[in-house]
Amino acid sequence: MLRSKQSVPTGVRIIAFFSFMAGFWFINQSVTTITSSLLDGIVNMVDGIVSITVGVGFTLAAKWSWTLRVIISIVLITEATLTLLLLTSDDSFGLPEYSQESVFSIVALIINPLVLYYLYRPHVKAYFGKVTSIKYL
Repeated sequence: MLRSKQSVPTGVRIIAFFSFMAGFWFINQSVTTITSSLLDGIVNMVDGIVSITVGVGFTLAAKWSWTLRVIISIVLITEATLTLLLLTSDDSFGLPEYSQESVFSIVALIINPLVLYYLYRPHVKAYFGKVTSIKYL
């Protein structure tokens, strides 16, 4: 449901924009990787569709999009943590062939907790209809 009573928080617009960008990037990746690995192509396509769906939901202030983005952030934090633990456990962290995974995991561990923190701010939850009013102490 579109909420026109209040203005769209800037952070919500930024998350929606990057969700759209990530979605289109994942779909592009799915087209290029599906020829070499069908499973990777399908996973990238699903990631792209979910990211674009979150972007649309954020644009429309849909309650479900807030919940979906929280779930995605938690999954990405878990995945990044496990990736870094696996890379450091077998001394693969510094190897050039694993540098992309290392960088993506570190970036995910920086960005996703910030996204979670932002989504739980009272004015953002109110925008998505997750609380009835903003209460300041």
